Amino acid sequence: MKKIDILGIVYVALTFIIVIVIFLPNISYYLENPPSAFAVTYPSYVKGYFERQITVLTYSKSRIFLNVTLPLNNVSYQNVIMKVQNDMNYTVHTGYNRTWYTFYITDSANILINYTYNITPRQYPVSPSSSLGINAIPKYLKVEYDHPEYLGNVEVIDPSYFVNISNQIVQQAHATNVFEMEYALYNYIVKNFRYYLTYSTLEHPMSAVQTWQNKAGDCAELSFLYVSMSRALGIPAWMEFGWLFGSSGWAQHAWIQTVIPTETGLVKGIIDLTLEVHSTDMGIGFFVRDPYRITEWVDDGNSSHLTNYYTLAYGISAGPVSINDQVVNYSATQGPYEILMVPSWAIPQIYFDIGSAAFFAIIIYAIIRKPK
Repeated sequence: MKKIDILGIVYVALTFIIVIVIFLPNISYYLENPPSAFAVTYPSYVKGYFERQITVLTYSKSRIFLNVTLPLNNVSYQNVIMKVQNDMNYTVHTGYNRTWYTFYITDSANILINYTYNITPRQYPVSPSSSLGINAIPKYLKVEYDHPEYLGNVEVIDPSYFVNISNQIVQQAHATNVFEMEYALYNYIVKNFRYYLTYSTLEHPMSAVQTWQNKAGDCAELSFLYVSMSRALGIPAWMEFGWLFGSSGWAQHAWIQTVIPTETGLVKGIIDLTLEVHSTDMGIGFFVRDPYRITEWVDDGNSSHLTNYYTLAYGISAGPVSINDQVVNYSATQGPYEILMVPSWAIPQIYFDIGSAAFFAIIIYAIIRKPK
C-alpha cells in the first residue's frame, strides 16, 4: 500500500473519531433510546387566554362556599396566570399541593375568571428497550400511591379488584418491564372502552369498578380505572386534573401521571386515554405531552386531598343550588411546529443496533475503499 494511502486512511480515521467524540452524547442517547418509527407534530408553544364564567343560582341568605383551584406554575411546561375579572370577594388558601380561591356567596352570583397561558410540549426519554422492571421503582412512590383512594366514602381507585385482571392483561401482552406493562394496560382500555360523559358539575364520577363494569366512562373515570389497574401491578400511577384545548375550545379534563424506571434514571410522564379511546390506537396518548393542556392539581395519594379538590361547592341553602361552569371566550396562538417521537413506536433495540452498525460500516467503507 502506498504511503499516501496509509496517511489518507489515518486522516479519515482520526476525523471520524473526532466527529464521534463531538457528537457522543447524542449518539449515546439514541443508542440507549432508539428513535420512534412514528412521530407527531405539535406547535412549539400555544399561548393565549380563555374566560371562565361560573354562575351560581341559589336562594337569598344562603351560605355557599365555592372553591376554584389555580393552575400550577412551578413546572417548566406551562405558565398560567388566573385573575378574577369582576368584583367578587374571596379568600386565598394554600395546602394539599395546590392553591385555591374560596368565594363566599349569600345570593345568586356570576363569577368571571380570566386565564392567560403559555404552554410547551414535552417528549419523554423512554422506550421499551431502556425500561427496567417494577423492582427499580423507588419504594417511596409505592408507599405514596400503591393503595386505594376515596372520594368521600366511595372507593374510586381500587387496586385490589384488578390484581388478577391486570396480571392477565400484561401476561397476554408478554410484557416484561414497566414500559411494556403500562402500554399493555393503555392498549387494553383504548381498544375495549368508550368515552361517555356520565356526571354533572355537583356529582362525583363513577368508581374504577363501575367503569370496568360499564365498559365506558369520562376522562376522570377512565383514568381512575387505569390508575387502579396500574397500582394493582405495583406500578405507582396517580391523577392529574386541569384543562384541555380542543376543537370546541377549553374544557375541564383529567388524565394520568406515572413513572417508568430506565437505565439512566426515573422518568415521570403522562398518559391520556381519552385521546384514543374507541378509535385507532396510534400511541399519541402514551408518554407524550401536547401543548394543549393546563395542569391544575396533581393527586398526592391522599383521599382527603382528592375529596377536597372535587368539592367545588358546599354550604347551606334554603333550596336547590344550580351551578353553571363554562368557558365563554378564548383565543389561542400557536408557534412553529416541531416533531415529537411517539415512545410506543420505538424501533426494537436489536434492529436499531444492527441498522446503526450497518450504516457506519457503509460510511467507513465508502470513505476508505481503494478506487479501482
